[in-house]
Amino acid sequence: MQKNTELIQLEMSVIRQINLAEEQKRRFWSLKQGYIGESEVAQWLEKYADDSWHVLSDYWFNYKSTMQADFLLIKENHWLVMEVKNFDGEFEYRNHECYINAHLMENNFMNAMATKVRRLTRIANEVSENIKVTGAMIFINEHCQVKLDYEFDYEIIQRNQFRNFLKKQTEFLAKPLLPAYLNRIQKVLNRYSIENPFQPTGLPIEDFATIHKGVTCPACHRFDVEITLRKVTCRHCHFKEAKSETILRSARQLRYVFFDNSEIVTTENVYQFMGASAASRSLIRDILGKNFKKVGKTNKTYYEIEI
Repeated sequence: MQKNTELIQLEMSVIRQINLAEEQKRRFWSLKQGYIGESEVAQWLEKYADDSWHVLSDYWFNYKSTMQADFLLIKENHWLVMEVKNFDGEFEYRNHECYINAHLMENNFMNAMATKVRRLTRIANEVSENIKVTGAMIFINEHCQVKLDYEFDYEIIQRNQFRNFLKKQTEFLAKPLLPAYLNRIQKVLNRYSIENPFQPTGLPIEDFATIHKGVTCPACHRFDVEITLRKVTCRHCHFKEAKSETILRSARQLRYVFFDNSEIVTTENVYQFMGASAASRSLIRDILGKNFKKVGKTNKTYYEIEI
């Protein structure tokens, strides 16, 4: 599973000890928990799903409105829409409202799931009217209890049921989709596909002077590292990294933290961002030049990092 851009940007901000607004903190926690849950489901799919499934993850689409499917499992005549929730505690659906640990949730994702299945059914029928689309809400956290006062037209699956649920979808001697048919499906999905509309907001360039400078450990994210000629070693967890990798990682951190500024990655900015003593300007310039596209000349040169 790949982290989305918003989660990476918030993660980089936390690592760099940037003070986030309360709303950003809640958003970071929610995205992080969601990513953990979806990654776990992806591992289970890899282990238990058979070869007849074509698996798409994080499919954003617009059909009357903007929606997203955590996973879309596609067979010849069956599409399975899976939504993943990684709640810790008691989830309750009553009186058409969602509650987690007795707190009312803003998003009624249970109703949204039913709409999502209906919309994807219409999309699937553009491929073939014989395709059946079903849904499954997966509560993957082992510490989640689920209470519902309403019966939905999609399945509710808890963690201890998930393996058997996947095995039930397995067919004996199943074969992958034929390339021509899969291409047809992909063309229809692409017709409605959109980019994730939730893009992060980076720090203003004025904050560069006050941001926490230095080199972080890629494993435990602490700033307590020992830097030698060719490597960086964490004094806390003892993780070792080649200095060239540290420079590249720091450049990417810088790009994400200042997300809205595509010209932020310069030799001087990376040098200062790393603490002004971790690596020489000439080494930074050499490493950046070998790995990223160089734009501009002389003192206006920056390096283009795709994010």
